[in-house]
Amino acid sequence: MSVISAISIILVVLACIVLLCFGAVWVEKRYPVEEYDERQKAARGRGYRLSFWTSILYYTFVALALIRQVGGEKTAEPWLLVVIGILLQALVLHTYALLSHAALPISGRPLLMVFSNLFCGTLQFITFSHHWKQYGMALIGYGTSAWIFLIAGIGFFYLAALYLIQYLRDRKE
Repeated sequence: MSVISAISIILVVLACIVLLCFGAVWVEKRYPVEEYDERQKAARGRGYRLSFWTSILYYTFVALALIRQVGGEKTAEPWLLVVIGILLQALVLHTYALLSHAALPISGRPLLMVFSNLFCGTLQFITFSHHWKQYGMALIGYGTSAWIFLIAGIGFFYLAALYLIQYLRDRKE
């Protein structure tokens, strides 16, 4: 890599950091921080504890599975197992928070969460379908990294459905 391309990469990264900083300041001034009431904070704390213990249990099973397969055939990439654990932890936290009416602030916008999760899930499915179209059935044995897009897409659609159910339930009340 030449010196000019390294400098240009560094400049692009610095420009992105500066833009993100300005964007964060603009968003903070434009949209004030929404507060949660005490009941929501307590429920979110229980959700964090539940997701923590879920991840501990998951990683214990992963560690035991990896110990058993030492010297044997590898079933999945270790980084893929870590990403699945992170997604599982996030799904447990958001599911508990939504069921406890603590996922959004008092003046939160659940439809925004529904559409943003649908958008992210659609992007994940498009990326997975691109990999599927490119490799076909070879993904089953070869492209373990492509499966994370499918798993993340399912997770985002699950969260969108939960937020939609919450929105419809709150509207009925």
